[in-house]
Amino acid sequence: MIAFGSYAKVLLVDDEPAVYAQFGPLSAYPRALRLRELYPQLPDAPLPAVITCIATTAAARGAGHAKRLVAAICADLAERGFAAVEAYPQEGARPDTTSAATPRFWVDCGFRVAVDDERFPVLRRELE
Repeated sequence: MIAFGSYAKVLLVDDEPAVYAQFGPLSAYPRALRLRELYPQLPDAPLPAVITCIATTAAARGAGHAKRLVAAICADLAERGFAAVEAYPQEGARPDTTSAATPRFWVDCGFRVAVDDERFPVLRRELE
């Protein structure tokens, strides 16, 4: 926490939590590190930050709040010096049953498909 800062954000709507996301440096997430080892085509440098989960309340779903939160996280990560961010959604999961969202969600947030795996694709966004 001292070296990196907050690893999560919550977006409030009318003072009520609507969307939660967890993120941080790749080194903080051993599962993400192991997943990346499966795909040698991913760039070794710069190592990305990762968004490991995002969840929207049922009442807030479909209003664009999750996309706004992802945009805020990407801006925050860019300010912290990260050059890229990755997400690891599960292909075929229903949006209300996964904490990693869907590949389509990440593409709509400006990510590109870096690894087109039929079960666990990798989506990546270069940061400015």
